Amino acid sequence: METLKALFFLLPLALSLILLNFNTPCEATEAVTKSPISTPTRAPTRVPTRAPTRVPTRTPTGAATRAPTGAATTAPHVDLITTACKRSVFKALCLNTLRSDTKSSKADLKGLAAIAIQNTVAVATNTSNHITVLLNATPTKNNLLNATSTRKNLGHPNAKATTTPGAADPFTHRCLSGCSKDYANVINQLNGSLAALGAGKYNDANLALSAAMATVELCEEGFSSQPGHFSVLKDINSKFNQLCSNALAITTHLAGSSV
Repeated sequence: METLKALFFLLPLALSLILLNFNTPCEATEAVTKSPISTPTRAPTRVPTRAPTRVPTRTPTGAATRAPTGAATTAPHVDLITTACKRSVFKALCLNTLRSDTKSSKADLKGLAAIAIQNTVAVATNTSNHITVLLNATPTKNNLLNATSTRKNLGHPNAKATTTPGAADPFTHRCLSGCSKDYANVINQLNGSLAALGAGKYNDANLALSAAMATVELCEEGFSSQPGHFSVLKDINSKFNQLCSNALAITTHLAGSSV
């Protein structure tokens, strides 16, 4: 009897131990099945997305955008003078006139046109003064020597004395009187051209320069109206017309580019 009681007491304990052994492998297998699922899902998603996005974007753009602009700004100003004289008939004189003026180094195309006109005004003023000297000279053969000396001072080193009558000749005197008035008009016309240029009225500047050239041509034609006489202002008038022509070429360029 005692033995049966002991068996009835131990039987539930044995059953509970058997049930406990069956439950633990399931929990272990659940632990094993969960660990491989959670670990591989994160690592591959972030690594390739960052490193390539920033490194290539800065260095090429900064280097590429600045180098060409610096190279463009270093173009020599002499190129603008060449452009200004490109349409001139007397290119060598145009280049020499602009390059010899210190203001040309900082001038734009409009400024170069003003410099060309100002040089023409200076020649016109010197010529007007030269005519006054000839008109006021004593009517003797010394007039020719005085005329030759003055022409050398105006930039004509090859000027030579001649036996052709100078201001002492009444006809030549009349021609010089007419030229004196002509050059007074020329100076006014050139100043009008400068004013029109400053106001941006390039066509008006062209008209004034053309009128100045026509006026000097009238002065020159006066000497040839009587056979046997020559113009004592021929070289000076020719130099003036060349300078005026160069200035007109630049203002014409400006007029064309402003259309």
